[in-house]
Amino acid sequence: MQLRLTGGSANNNPNVSLGGAMSSTEVTTAILNNLWDNVGGIESRDGDIEYRCLALYNQHGTANMINSRVYVLSNTTSANDEVDIGFSGSVPVNTDESINNGTNESLAPAGVTFTHPTDLASALNTGDILPGYRRYLWSRRTVQPGAAAQANNTYSLRITAETT
Repeated sequence: MQLRLTGGSANNNPNVSLGGAMSSTEVTTAILNNLWDNVGGIESRDGDIEYRCLALYNQHGTANMINSRVYVLSNTTSANDEVDIGFSGSVPVNTDESINNGTNESLAPAGVTFTHPTDLASALNTGDILPGYRRYLWSRRTVQPGAAAQANNTYSLRITAETT
């Protein structure tokens, strides 16, 4: 299972991972700003909500990913923001995400309900993901007005699955 950016097959900029075609760029851990940009002074003062779209991609040639689930393993280290997740569409597909926010990271994706599952019992069920198929995961970062500065703000998602 890979977690990839969207926004075009060659996109390597997480700031434009806003739906559309799945990128060949995998989201890597332990890299600053691997999904979200820095929160600026005005965004800290006034609050801010931004969105990103990622593809959960079954890159295996023959194995189905079954009983797949996604949840927020650890909340952000900042007490002044939160990341919530939601899916578009009802089943994994072998086509591009139909919702595309283009270049507007502040535009909520139509039809996506965001939740904050924090354990396997409340996790979002991705459904079975066949080889070469993907499910589009939207993330929403909400920064509260008056947010304090937070260096190296992090959070973790957990993706679980079984294979056939």
